[in-house]
Amino acid sequence: PPNSAPSCAITAPVDGEVIVLGDGVQLIGQVDDADIGPDPLNVTWSSDRDGALGGSVPDSSGRVSLNAAALSAGTHQLSLQAMDELGEVCTAGVSLRVSQAPKVAISAPASGTQANEAQSLTFTAIVSSFVARARPPWSEGGRPAEVEEMAVGIDIGGTKIEAIVARRSGLHHL
Repeated sequence: PPNSAPSCAITAPVDGEVIVLGDGVQLIGQVDDADIGPDPLNVTWSSDRDGALGGSVPDSSGRVSLNAAALSAGTHQLSLQAMDELGEVCTAGVSLRVSQAPKVAISAPASGTQANEAQSLTFTAIVSSFVARARPPWSEGGRPAEVEEMAVGIDIGGTKIEAIVARRSGLHHL
């Protein structure tokens, strides 16, 4: 019988996912070969931006995974390739964007400001990019993206103030 090519699919990350620069991402896939099963397949992962990411050994169900810990900033076309013993190949791909989260600085009230429970305080936060660029990574069409949600939380003990910024891409900074 003629040799058939392996089959392969990337199950994580999902196509178009966005992660924060510096966060690793677990690459997960599924491979099989109708002729020989998944075990003897040679499986490799790569990025069009960063090159070879490493290899994976399929388990008996054909699941493969790789922790990609240090992807560079930008949009990556990630590829999973499985090759059988006769050189037949399958390739699966997804797009992944690695971006910097916006930087959030609370400018008011000043650090150490004290207030009683009945007193109203106004919070001011400055949201900016980590890297100065003509087009920040969290902009849309060259203009700053609209902030969908901005929340400020106060620890009742007065020891911690947090600002959270969410944007359409889902990135945020605490």
